[in-house]
Amino acid sequence: ECYEFFIYDDFGNGLWNAEQSGFFSISYEGELVASGVDFGFELSATFGDGCVPGSTCFTPIEATIGNTYTVLEGEEWYRFVPDQQGFYEISACDLGNSCNTSIWVYDRCVGLTGDDSQEEAILYGNDECNGNQASINAIFLPGQTYYIRAGDQGDDCVGESFQFSLAFNGLVYGCTDALACNFDPLATEDKGS
Repeated sequence: ECYEFFIYDDFGNGLWNAEQSGFFSISYEGELVASGVDFGFELSATFGDGCVPGSTCFTPIEATIGNTYTVLEGEEWYRFVPDQQGFYEISACDLGNSCNTSIWVYDRCVGLTGDDSQEEAILYGNDECNGNQASINAIFLPGQTYYIRAGDQGDDCVGESFQFSLAFNGLVYGCTDALACNFDPLATEDKGS
């Protein structure tokens, strides 16, 4: 079965109160799926064994480097865990897409409101190429879980599919000597400086 949990607050402060705050948490099969105090006006979570893969960040599709993914019906969630630090690209560019795509990357799943803003995302892409296609270029850390939400703006892709790709674009070159004045903490390969 697939379960949906919704919590709403008319005042927009969740369960927070200056005098005495409340708190809630929901677990499914031993895994935390939702929790919060100050969640704003609403928060939702979808979980369970019967949920459609990719329909929420709790049921993401596993993403791997070098693949192109087809997103159906406007939005899908993916999970990516890099095995090495480096430059990565998530892009809907040059794939023949006709609707206005967007890409969000989150470092968590619990507590997201799922709106179309970039407020909760650690990375966001929209209209970087081909007029209205999304692309993100960023350094990802090894072993870190990234939740990729591939979607659209204003329900522009509902009723049609679009594609995006995930690529590794190389190591991070820089000074790896921690005692040097030009030390680059993100560098994985020393460039000899």
